Amino acid sequence: MGAVSKQTLDGLMNTPWSLVWIGALIAGFIFFTDTHVRWYKWTAGSLRGIVNLLSGLSSAHLVCHTPRMNPSSTNLYKNHRFPAEIISHGVWLYFRFCLSYRDVEELLLVRGVIVSYETIRQWCRKFGQEYANQLRRRHPRPGDKWHLDEVFLTIPGARHYLWRAVDQDSHVLDILVQNRRNKKAAKKFFRKLLKRLTYVPRVIITDKLKSYGAAKQEILPGVEHRQHRYLNTQR
Repeated sequence: MGAVSKQTLDGLMNTPWSLVWIGALIAGFIFFTDTHVRWYKWTAGSLRGIVNLLSGLSSAHLVCHTPRMNPSSTNLYKNHRFPAEIISHGVWLYFRFCLSYRDVEELLLVRGVIVSYETIRQWCRKFGQEYANQLRRRHPRPGDKWHLDEVFLTIPGARHYLWRAVDQDSHVLDILVQNRRNKKAAKKFFRKLLKRLTYVPRVIITDKLKSYGAAKQEILPGVEHRQHRYLNTQR
């Protein structure tokens, strides 16, 4: 009986279909093993990349990484798959270096963070303005001496005026483009400055345009106003 079974087995092994069947089993086993090995390596690489990114970002001064984060800003990241450090880093890359969403996707992929460019676009739309507001609040208070002037612009074929204000340290306080430079336009620029900076300057330096003086008398009557043709050209 044993000899017959051996001959039968040898006959089956010599048939073409048996060889195909055995080869298919071997190929399936190799594919199954290789797939699991690849999945393990990919998972380990992704986790290692995220850990490296978080460890590298922990010492950086990111916008959202503050020692005391209020509850409202913490709730911004609720239901997000990635932590605040990775989200803020992606948004920072996009706005700081003028990259495309796909560029940011590739840069994060190098660090082991797998995220689509569409997700990065949603991050920028949701968190971009919030980060800008936090940076503005952290910025030190500008100087109390304002230099104001306006320059001519031609936007397609029409004349406009670029109103600009800087402090004594040459920090730009604000700009505004208008098609007039009369009293109404000057008042609008003053209101925009006061709303954004939330403080009153000690002195204002302008050229001899009468619109500045008329608007200053109504909006900033107690502020010193120095008018000279060349005083504000130093900034």
